[in-house]
Amino acid sequence: MQKQIKFFLTLLTVLILAVSCAKNNPNDPNNNNGSGIITTVYYGSKSIVVNTADQDKLKELWIGLVKNQFIYYATDYAYKSGKFDSEGNYHDISSDYQNPKPEIRTKYIKNIAYQYNGKFYLAGIYWDNENQGMPNAYRLIAFDDKGAELAWFGGGSNPNNIPNENTVWTRYKDGSGKDAIWGYIEKF
Repeated sequence: MQKQIKFFLTLLTVLILAVSCAKNNPNDPNNNNGSGIITTVYYGSKSIVVNTADQDKLKELWIGLVKNQFIYYATDYAYKSGKFDSEGNYHDISSDYQNPKPEIRTKYIKNIAYQYNGKFYLAGIYWDNENQGMPNAYRLIAFDDKGAELAWFGGGSNPNNIPNENTVWTRYKDGSGKDAIWGYIEKF
């Protein structure tokens, strides 16, 4: 009887170790491989399975989404509020309400996959050139499946300390305290 108990305990120990020390399944879409997460990332009306550490791929997707796109105040696309240039930098609209100002308002820095409402969104990290003394000069921008521009602030005001996946971001609020929408892109 003692041999059976000893055998059973040994078998149980081996099974527990095998399960707890098993390698991650490489086909798991949420596999954390130590250098990012392979997961579905949403950007506008599109989605893709991507390694979130692959900055080249994230940049390619982001620039493909925002390149030369105007931002509009509403979904009727009647009034422009800004424009992304070919490098992903954001420019305010000039006083003619049609053309972007030559100065870069927010400079594109890099991308992250930001978890919001249970999904990972492709988001651009930007440096705001018109910060005007606020404690956070970095902005995080993402677009939902309706083309709405969502924005957060965080990361401090040191241009040499670039935010990353661990940065705490705070969503901008509108005048009534609800989450703000900064505008809409037409092609998303």
